Amino acid sequence: MEQDGEPWIDLPSRVYPAGRTAVPGSSVGVLHCEHPGEEGPCKTAEMISPRLSDEMAARATLLAMCVRNAMEGTVHGGELGQASLTDEQLAALNPIVRNAIATGLHAESQYFKEMAARSYLDFQSALVPSYWARPELLDDYKELWDRVATEPKVPEVVCKRCGREVVNIGGAKQPRWSHLAADGGLTVGCRAASFTPSDGWEDIPKSWKAVPGHTPRTLDEGK
Repeated sequence: MEQDGEPWIDLPSRVYPAGRTAVPGSSVGVLHCEHPGEEGPCKTAEMISPRLSDEMAARATLLAMCVRNAMEGTVHGGELGQASLTDEQLAALNPIVRNAIATGLHAESQYFKEMAARSYLDFQSALVPSYWARPELLDDYKELWDRVATEPKVPEVVCKRCGREVVNIGGAKQPRWSHLAADGGLTVGCRAASFTPSDGWEDIPKSWKAVPGHTPRTLDEGK
């Protein structure tokens, strides 16, 4: 089949041009056809593996470290005695965890756009046993919330234009700064971040956007 003078390859639920990226700008792979002049679906078409972005790889690595630290003192070097994992076994397990989390994140991000992602996650969902307990937050994480709640709130980074606290919602290579808005959300604009139903907006230029400024001193440093 041809469209716009180019051979196309028929695949389930979608038609792709031979040798082109399936969705420009997405993280899906590229189809390669060695016989673009043949009629009908190309039997030699090969799908190159989907791409994992650096940002998603970093997220997967961080989440894998959460898993790794949760295993420390329990299934590794702790409570299970002889049944505990050895250092060698844990070293073999770590990349499996990282890769599985990365795969899950990628499939989740492509779920509504790519049949392969839907098939993968739907299959995983069907395998979840009914007797698995509902996930719970780890004790050390909950303890951190309790400890921080009793300490005075000190912004880590503030906007150098409006002085409101800002956070990086992007990655280290492509930072995207946003205000912690007065209503509790995330807002890029300085004026929008100041809005409250009771007081409205502060007198701030609409053109101002979140720009990271200085890091405020801690209470101890200010003494």
